[in-house]
Amino acid sequence: MSETRFALSLLLFSVLNTIPVSSHKIPLQSNDDKEVLQNSCKVATKKNVDLGCSFGHGPYSVASGSQIWLKHVSLSFEVKGENYLALSLQFSNTGTGHLTEKRSVFLEVNDTQGKNYLRRPLTHVDLSLVEPGETRVFAEKLLVTTLVPGDYIISLWIPSAQPEQTYDRMQNFLLSGDGVANPRTRLNDLANLTVLPSSHH
Repeated sequence: MSETRFALSLLLFSVLNTIPVSSHKIPLQSNDDKEVLQNSCKVATKKNVDLGCSFGHGPYSVASGSQIWLKHVSLSFEVKGENYLALSLQFSNTGTGHLTEKRSVFLEVNDTQGKNYLRRPLTHVDLSLVEPGETRVFAEKLLVTTLVPGDYIISLWIPSAQPEQTYDRMQNFLLSGDGVANPRTRLNDLANLTVLPSSHH
């Protein structure tokens, strides 16, 4: 099956191209960060992406089951040429239970029409480790390549843990956080990226 080959190729790519990093827990605390909370994270660039965004608690109207809140994301990479993307994700479990199944988590870059340009498995992100009342940070470095000029959405895809439901988007896990869960695409949107054309002299 093509889907099986796709899944195996992603697994092989993650083994070859993901640099091992650690995750760590931090105490759950009130959100008094100096950084301004925002509903969307946006950047326009010709070369470098270097951003950090915090997300308010937000409603749970479109969040899935367990209450996993994406509090903060930071990422940096270059849009031209092969390089490593550094990603940090901070999650809080504001519910009374933890996820009972381990779901794979992928970083995706899609254009505004939904065409996929980048998909990388986040092999060190395990949301089932985030206990109630706990905040945990996961970090990864991923090999990426050139993005052509255009508008993109950087998202997290968290499919079902059941192999037969991997591509059923209605089974995707949606996170809490203002403006994160997208009920139309069933992805968790992190940032809007515009890659600008390079200047020519």
